Amino acid sequence: MGSGVAVRVVPGLVTAGGAFIGGSGAGFAQAASHTMAVAATHAARFSFDIFRAVISVVIRVVLRLYYAVLERIPGVMPHLFQIPRNALLRSPTLAEVSKGRDNNFNLLRFAAASMVIVYHESVIAPTPGSVEPVAWLTRGRDNGGSLAVLCFFIVSGFLVTQSFLGRSATLKGFLSARVLRIFPALWVAVPFTIIVSSFASPVPWGRYLTHPQTLRYWLHNSVLWDPVEFHLPGAFLHVPLARNVNGSLWTLPTEFRLYLVCVGLGILGLYTIRPVFNAFLLTVLLVAAMTRVESMPFVNNLTTAQWEFAFLSGMAFYVNRNEIRLNIPVALALLGSTYFVTDPGMGRIWIVPAMTYATLCFSLHPALFFRPFTRVGDYSYGLYIYAFPLQQQMVFYHPGISWLRGLALTYPIVLGVAFLSWHLIEKPALGLKRYFRPQPPAQPFPPAAGRPAEPLKNGQSPICSTIVA
Repeated sequence: MGSGVAVRVVPGLVTAGGAFIGGSGAGFAQAASHTMAVAATHAARFSFDIFRAVISVVIRVVLRLYYAVLERIPGVMPHLFQIPRNALLRSPTLAEVSKGRDNNFNLLRFAAASMVIVYHESVIAPTPGSVEPVAWLTRGRDNGGSLAVLCFFIVSGFLVTQSFLGRSATLKGFLSARVLRIFPALWVAVPFTIIVSSFASPVPWGRYLTHPQTLRYWLHNSVLWDPVEFHLPGAFLHVPLARNVNGSLWTLPTEFRLYLVCVGLGILGLYTIRPVFNAFLLTVLLVAAMTRVESMPFVNNLTTAQWEFAFLSGMAFYVNRNEIRLNIPVALALLGSTYFVTDPGMGRIWIVPAMTYATLCFSLHPALFFRPFTRVGDYSYGLYIYAFPLQQQMVFYHPGISWLRGLALTYPIVLGVAFLSWHLIEKPALGLKRYFRPQPPAQPFPPAAGRPAEPLKNGQSPICSTIVA
C-alpha cells in the first residue's frame, strides 16, 4: 500500500490521513458525542426494562413458593390475606382501590411511627460502632426518621383531600375532624411530657411547674404555636441529646398549617378541575425551584419544604386518581431508583414522587391488603407523640445504655401508652365527629293505618298532627 494512497477506514467518513469527509474534526466529535448520548439513553431504558423484568420474575417465584406452602399445609393462616394468582402484577387505578376501608394505612402509619422511634433511639442513646439501619442501608444519605415523616405527610395529603371531597363533607365537619384527631391526644401528651421530664430535673416541683419556661412549653405546644418549645427547666441536662424533652412535636405545626392550605384550595375549587390543580401545583414547584424555598409562605427551611412537597404530592395523587395505576413492580423499581440518585439536591426532590407512588401502592393495592391489622386501633399517633420523653427518661436512669437495649426496654412501654391513648382519648374524641356532620332533614310521620291524612291547621306541625290523631 503506497504512502500517498488514502484508504478509508469508515467509508464516507474518515480517510487514512485522518480527514473527515464532509466536515471538520470538531464535527466528528460532536457526532460521536450525540451518538454516545443516544446510546446511553437506550442503555438506561434497557437497564430499567431488565430491572423491571427481574422484579417481576422474583415476585412470580415468591408467589409460586407461597402457594406451594399453602397447598401443602391446608388451613394455614386462615384469617390472613390470601393473594390471588397474578394479583401482584395487576394495575388497578387509584380511584378503584381508594374507595371503602380496605387498605393498609393503619399498618403503614404504625410502621412509620415505629421507624421514628428506632431513629430517635439511635440519637438519644448513641452507641459507638453502631449505625441506624436505614442510614446504613442508604449509605448515610437518609435515616428512618426522615423517611417515616415523609410517609406521614404523603398519607396525610392523600387522606385529607379525600376527606374534604367526601360526599357528605362540610367545612365544619372537615375542620372538626382534623381538630379532634390532632388536639385531644396532644393536650394529654404535653402535660404528660412535663410530668415525665420533672423526674429528670433538679428544679423543685413547685418552681418547676410555675417556671415561665414550663408555662411557655405548655401554651405553645398545646396550640401548636410555631416554633414549638423543646425545653423544660433543668430537664435532661446530662444525657447525650441534652435538654430536648419531646423532639417529635416539631412536625405538627406544619401538618396543621397544611390542613388549612387544603381547605383554602378546596374553597377556590381547584380540586374539581384537574388541569387547573395540576397547573397550580406545577407553578408552585417552578417558583420553589427558581427562588430560595425559605422565602415561600409556610416554609421555614429545606426540611419543611420537603414535608410540604410530600403533602402536595399526596394531594396531587388523589386529584389525579383516575389517571394513575398502581403496579407493584413499578413501585419497587421507583424505590430502588432512589438508591442511585447520589446528588443530595436531586435526591431530596426525586424521593418524594417515588415514595408517594410506593406508599400509596403498598397501602391500597388489593394484593397487599392485610386484613387483621384493620381490626386493631390506630396507635401510630400515640407512638409518635409519647415516645420521646420516655426514651429520654430511660437514658437518664441508665447512662451509657446501648440503643438496641434501650429500644427493647422502651418500646413495649410506649406501645402500652399508645394503646391507652387510643382507647381512652383518641377514639372517644373521634366519636364526637358525628355532632358536626350535617343532619338529614326531619321527615313527618306517615298517617295512621286505615285513616287518610288530615290537612294541617295553621301553625300546626306534622308531629303534633300525628300525635293528636
